[in-house]
Amino acid sequence: MAGPFWGKREEGSVYFPAPAAAYFNKEQDEYAWLIPSQETGSIFPDLPEELRSLVFANGEEISGKDFSPAQGWIEDAALEKFIQNGTHENFSYEKEEKFSCSELRSGIGVDEDSFAAKDGMFFITPRMRVKREWDKQIRTLRQYVFSVQLRFAAEDARAQLEKIIRKNIGAFFGGERGRVKISLRKNAPLIQAPSPAVLTEKGRFFVYLCTPSIFEEGWRPKQWPACFCGAKLIGVALRKPCRVSGWSHETAKGKPRRLFHAAPGGSVYYFETKDWDESKFAALLEQYHFSKSISDYYPCAGFGITCIGTWNEGGSHAA
Repeated sequence: MAGPFWGKREEGSVYFPAPAAAYFNKEQDEYAWLIPSQETGSIFPDLPEELRSLVFANGEEISGKDFSPAQGWIEDAALEKFIQNGTHENFSYEKEEKFSCSELRSGIGVDEDSFAAKDGMFFITPRMRVKREWDKQIRTLRQYVFSVQLRFAAEDARAQLEKIIRKNIGAFFGGERGRVKISLRKNAPLIQAPSPAVLTEKGRFFVYLCTPSIFEEGWRPKQWPACFCGAKLIGVALRKPCRVSGWSHETAKGKPRRLFHAAPGGSVYYFETKDWDESKFAALLEQYHFSKSISDYYPCAGFGITCIGTWNEGGSHAA
C-alpha cells in the first residue's frame, strides 16, 4: 500500500509532503532549495557517515533574504519537477488546514456483558473531518479526499477488481468503514523518475520519503537496502520526527500499539555514487521508486514509500 495522500476528487490530482529541502520567502513569493555542499568533510564527527552541510542551490540570488521551511503539501506535478532536478522555480504548497479540520465527537462506553451504557463513561474526543469548499469560478463543490494506491501480487487481482467495478459493488476503507471509489491504472508510478542515463551521467541521486518511515536508527535505516551498495550518503534534509501508533487486534479486547518516532514524509537523503552504470540505477528505480518500502516497521501498511530523484550541483550559502 502507498499512501494515504491528500487529493482532489474532481481533478484527480494527488498531494505529497513538501520536501524538507524546500524553503519559502513569503514577502517576495520566492523559493529556495537545499542541496549538499561541494565541500567535503563531515559536520557531524560523531556519525558514521561523512555528512556535508546543506547549502541553497541559488545561494547568490537569495543572499540577505529571510526564508523559512515550506511545510505543507504540494501537487504531484510540482513534486515531479523536484524529482527531476532537485529544485523548482515556482510552486504552491498547501497547509494541512486546507484539506481537513478538527471537530469534537462524543461517545459512550458500553458494558461487554449487558451491552448497556456504562456509568460515567461518556467521553468527547477530537476527530479529523475532510473539508469541502465551494469554487465560485466553476460553481461546483470541491471535495478533498484520501488517495491510496494498492498493489496486488496475485495475477487475477486485476480481473477481480474489474468485476467489482463492473457490478458497482460498494467498497469500504478505514476504521469507520467509509465508502471508497476504486479505479484501475496502468502499472506505473504516480511520479516520473529521472532516466538511468541521466542518473549515470550525474553520478548522484536522492531518496525522497513520500510517506513517513519508521527506522530502527531513528532518522535512517539500520542498514540501507542491498541495491544501495556503493552509494555514499552525503547529506540529509529532515524535519522533526512524527509519532506513529495504532490499535492492535491481537487480543480479544485489543491493545494500543507501540509508539514510534518516525522520519516524516518529505525527508530527503542525498547520495553520491562511483562507477555505477545504467543497470545499477535501473535496478534502484525498479525496486525503490514508488515501489518497495524502506521502513523497518510496518512496510506493508504504506510506510517508507520513496521516490528517487537527482539534483544539479551549485550553491554557496549554508542554510
